[in-house]
Amino acid sequence: MENPNFVAQKLKVRELFDRGVPFFTKSALEKLKDQMDSIKSMAGSGRSTDGQKFVFSSITGQKVERPVLKGLAQSRQFGKETVLLEPCLLYSTYQSLINHRYSDQALCPLQICYGGHNEQQHHHNNANDTRNAFQAYRGAWEASEDCLRLKSSMAAAASLPGITKIIAFACSSISRDVDQAVRSASQHALILTLRDVLQASQPGVQIRCLAQDPVYTGVDKTVLSEVGITVVDDPQGFLEVDDQSVVLSFSPNVPVRQIITDLARPVILAWDTVLTEEQTIGRWAKVHEPPKSWAGSEELEACLCDPESARVRAMIQEEYFQVEKLGAKGFGDASVYIRGDGRRT
Repeated sequence: MENPNFVAQKLKVRELFDRGVPFFTKSALEKLKDQMDSIKSMAGSGRSTDGQKFVFSSITGQKVERPVLKGLAQSRQFGKETVLLEPCLLYSTYQSLINHRYSDQALCPLQICYGGHNEQQHHHNNANDTRNAFQAYRGAWEASEDCLRLKSSMAAAASLPGITKIIAFACSSISRDVDQAVRSASQHALILTLRDVLQASQPGVQIRCLAQDPVYTGVDKTVLSEVGITVVDDPQGFLEVDDQSVVLSFSPNVPVRQIITDLARPVILAWDTVLTEEQTIGRWAKVHEPPKSWAGSEELEACLCDPESARVRAMIQEEYFQVEKLGAKGFGDASVYIRGDGRRT
């Protein structure tokens, strides 16, 4: 039987969500970022971190303290040897919190943890090969029907407020020598397409392009910087999001859509197509053999990395209109949405 106090905590989470209390805020992100930066600075300068703790709060106000781990450590994760890396942020969805099973853990949408990294690395191309491959992929994307259709759709949208930046999340490495590189290159090429289209409609305006993903290598950063994309660390990308931005994200392993919905109302959202609860259940039932049924969408969505939520669905339905579906294989089932004040002509 579940701990009654834990049940009450989860009911409180649902109450807070229904009241519209944001689960992700820039102030909380900044506080955790400052703590991580401080510990990294101490370790980098040779100062002891003994006795240091990360401090944060659960969504219900419970104080959480996590000791700073010292140096590198070996562990096993999913049956593979891993090496413990620097502290990082862990984002949890609303659905995962209300379906949480471990009563000894605080219900935190945002917390500091330690990530694991597989010792066996993917092979990565050098800068020259990566540069040439990316330019080839970019050329193929720009000549594609999907790109031409997107440009036409964007041209049909009028009165787009002054956009100052494009922020992309989880677009992965363009230097990785695997099929994933094609998908990654297409997504980064889309960043540049949107930049060029938007700058053409705003003469004299320079739009910044930022990309956040922990898998970026030194080669990725070099090649992307050459085409005007600056790589930033987590959570800087989220801190940059505002009402004059464009956000891109396709099948990320963090809840980008729920985070953005709490933080801002970007002018343009290019991300996974927002589905109804019924569509979500129907889609995921098909991947099970035999087909699986769930008590409700929230039980299913608790297992997903970037699920919709009632807030995400309401935001899209009430404040945005869909201008394009991205059909190319580099994006999955994704759509481009424009905020309602950027009305079509």
